[in-house]
Amino acid sequence: MLREQAGDWVRARILARRAAFVASALGGLGLGSVPARAQSPEPDGAEPPPPADEGAGASAAVAAPEPAAAPAAAAALGCPSAAPASDEVTREAAGHYLRGVELYRQHQWDEAVSAFRRSHELAPSTVALYAIGKLEQARGRSAAARAASEKYLACTAGELDSLRRVDLENELAALRQRTALVLLDPGLIGANVALDGEAVATTPAAEPLFVGGGTHRVAVLMPDGRRIEGEVHFPAGGEIRLTLDLLRAAAVPPQVCLSPPPPPPPEECVRRRGSHLGLGVAPQLAWEARDGGRAYFGGALEAVLNVGLSRSFDLHVGAGAAPSGAEDGLRLPVAGALSVRLTPFERFAVATGFSAGYLLAPEPSRAAAGAFEPASGLFVHPEISPLLVRLGDVELDLRLGAMLSRQQDLGETRFGLSYLTGSVWATYLFLPEHGQCRYEE
Repeated sequence: MLREQAGDWVRARILARRAAFVASALGGLGLGSVPARAQSPEPDGAEPPPPADEGAGASAAVAAPEPAAAPAAAAALGCPSAAPASDEVTREAAGHYLRGVELYRQHQWDEAVSAFRRSHELAPSTVALYAIGKLEQARGRSAAARAASEKYLACTAGELDSLRRVDLENELAALRQRTALVLLDPGLIGANVALDGEAVATTPAAEPLFVGGGTHRVAVLMPDGRRIEGEVHFPAGGEIRLTLDLLRAAAVPPQVCLSPPPPPPPEECVRRRGSHLGLGVAPQLAWEARDGGRAYFGGALEAVLNVGLSRSFDLHVGAGAAPSGAEDGLRLPVAGALSVRLTPFERFAVATGFSAGYLLAPEPSRAAAGAFEPASGLFVHPEISPLLVRLGDVELDLRLGAMLSRQQDLGETRFGLSYLTGSVWATYLFLPEHGQCRYEE
């Protein structure tokens, strides 16, 4: 019998030393002193002393149970149990706690709180509760800080000295002024409660629920699949009973999803407004307009100036040459041109105009009288463009025309129709990257 009592006494001393070591580690955090509480009953088997009355300042906190109900209340709050955990669980809990201490020293607050919470889940410890409350308060999470501090006060009520208890009560008084106690309706059985999109409790709740004061979005998912959601105001420093009627009254009506109105159309900007230079090339066919006339193939090159006067009207000024050759020699008209272009559609236009210049041509053959042939001299060349296609900076247009020039036969000279022409032009305009949005009237 004496040997068994001695063994119990030794085990109790070992557990007390472990608790003192954990408390000293927490003191190294700079969070203040924490009473070391043995995790096992005294050798004589006496229960831990019941929590003392918290006084009138704890109206919104956890009510202090009567001494007879202390063991059950402590178990409900997750306080250290009289039955010690297994050695393996104790070692794992201690590892998480020491990990939290190290993370705290590295200023990794979120990870430190998670480590302390995991340690408390494995082996409930008032030391871990104290660390959680202090860290949550430092992070500005008043509701979480109050939950941990209220639990710590309830679990250590009979062990705190008067000065320490006064300090803790003062801290809790400030937290209670910033938070609200939520009482869940007993009728909400098996419901999942979410606050601002984060799950916070499942009814019936095992622990009190604290919420920061203000308006929060509450969603309750009932066991039958119904979802009740609403905006609820939680009074700071007070308490509120969360019932189905309260949620229905605060329910947010479903929002009709309306597509936003289409944006106003952007002001159309015309890149062709103003004057722009360009360069055009074309294959050309010229048919000599007389009996026995021949066809001449050649090309044309033109430097252009495009002047946009309005959205549908612009001038086309050009200067170039169109050499063509045959057996009797080279023909080279050099001219300046002017055309007017009308744009009935965005990408299509029609044009009419003329060119005038000087024609270099071989000497007439003088084969027969009355056979006038084109000779070197001035000419005019009216033409039309029945189809002009605009593809960004490039214009493609078909041009048909007639050349009136100096003609010669023996000793006679006249001015008449010399050639019928056709050409397909590709013109590149050096347009600006962004157009101008208004034409001057």
